[in-house]
Amino acid sequence: MLSFATFAQAFSMLVVCWTIIAGIEQWRREFIGKRQIELAKQCLECFYEVKDAIKYIRNPWIAESDGSSREKSEHESEEETKLLNRGYIAIERYARKENMFAKFQSMKYRYMAGFGSDKEDIFTNIAIELNKVFTVSRTLATIYWKRSNQEFALSQNNIQFQEDKTQFEQILWELDPEKDSFVPVIKSAQMRLEAVLAACSRETTDSYRWLTKPWS
Repeated sequence: MLSFATFAQAFSMLVVCWTIIAGIEQWRREFIGKRQIELAKQCLECFYEVKDAIKYIRNPWIAESDGSSREKSEHESEEETKLLNRGYIAIERYARKENMFAKFQSMKYRYMAGFGSDKEDIFTNIAIELNKVFTVSRTLATIYWKRSNQEFALSQNNIQFQEDKTQFEQILWELDPEKDSFVPVIKSAQMRLEAVLAACSRETTDSYRWLTKPWS
């Protein structure tokens, strides 16, 4: 029959083994948590850079030299060159920040792997809105700005033309935050990215406190 001392010794060994296993598991979670925090920070920092780049691309202030890097067609008139260059500004500005956007998009799959596939739309929604900017910039340059001083556009029968032109310009440039479709996309992305980072930091801190809490 096992003595009380033998039983106590076996129980003590069991407690020690459980403590070691629990500690290793907690250390593993802590290590993974730190890697997740680093990923969340990197993505959020990159997002802030992209956010500033988008404001730069959509800035309605235009310098005389803006858009001049566009390759000019041989048969363009001076007026056509002016309008087409104006429509090319968003693309020209994007080209200067292209590496930043590429970096942000390259983090998409790492972020999805770390925090769930439901986070994909954070990246795709921004890309969709940015593509709209490029689309309307060409449409405005080749159709709406070209016709804006013509009798066709100024006649009372073409109110829809003027409304469409205004709508496209609101997509191209950051003019009115209340009517800007880009604003809610950026706000949503920022809130979700910040929430993920906060959740990771909170979980890791709680785990660290549990691991280092004195036994009583």
